Amino acid sequence: MFMADFYSGKDAKLVTTLLNASPVGMLLVDSSMHIAFSNQRIHDMLGWSKTELQGQSILLMIPPRFHERHQGYEQAYLSKPSAKGMQFDRDVLACAKDGTEHPVEISLYPIELEAGSYTLLGVLDVSDKLRIEAVEALNERLSESASRDALTELPNRRAILQSLTRAIAELRRDSETLTVAFLDLDGFKAVNDELGHAAGDQVLKAVAKALTARIRRTDLVGRLGGDEFLLVLHNVQGEVDVRQLGGKLIADIEAIDKWCEHSIHISASIGAVSFGPAVGLNADQVVQIADELMYDAKRKGRSRLEYLFYSGESQPC
Repeated sequence: MFMADFYSGKDAKLVTTLLNASPVGMLLVDSSMHIAFSNQRIHDMLGWSKTELQGQSILLMIPPRFHERHQGYEQAYLSKPSAKGMQFDRDVLACAKDGTEHPVEISLYPIELEAGSYTLLGVLDVSDKLRIEAVEALNERLSESASRDALTELPNRRAILQSLTRAIAELRRDSETLTVAFLDLDGFKAVNDELGHAAGDQVLKAVAKALTARIRRTDLVGRLGGDEFLLVLHNVQGEVDVRQLGGKLIADIEAIDKWCEHSIHISASIGAVSFGPAVGLNADQVVQIADELMYDAKRKGRSRLEYLFYSGESQPC
């Protein structure tokens, strides 16, 4: 049965041309699910010719192991046909002439013709789509792993510095400030020397958890390497608030010995610098200033925070 059986003259030729030009595979099947028409895309996709498909059961294109399940779907559909609006909402496998199986999405659309009741099937080959999705997922995982510290799962040095660069670029209004805090652990070397690197790793993970729990969702914390961490804090209101936050961070770290397996005593020295949008600092300069402030804190006795509001009047370090 061909389109001439449904349409006459130019109409049949036009419909056939349109269907064959479709990038989507098209099948017209009768009420017994035998193929009345197949378009060129189906032939290209699965290797069957028009003659080979004509009058055959749709089961020809379904892997044998799925025949029983398909017949259940078929009976349910025929008992109450419903238009799917050509939305591709069923994932199935189509069997090619050479036996290979192609992942496809199909849609069903019942139509009434003078010759009887038929169903138009749209068949979309999603092999390329699945390959692209798999590659994109892999790239996303690789990108994520490249930006995460493997031990603490915090952003690594590269990622946190990129985030700082973006945060500096996004400073807009004169009232906005950014505070960058450089945190270095006090007493961490003794943990590694006396208890071993496994204990040191446990401490670093505990510190990362404590820092993440303390900051706001709008703020960021990353691991620069070793026992050094960097915090990027948005619109902390003045030196008093910065020092208050620093005190809480130090207290959180000093409390880690209460929930680690080992008896440890660590603290932290912090250097924090705040600045507005007009000072012209880049990320490296900001980190260098915070780093120098952190060393000032160590020189003054450790377990403390040294702070600077940078106004642009002095040269960056």
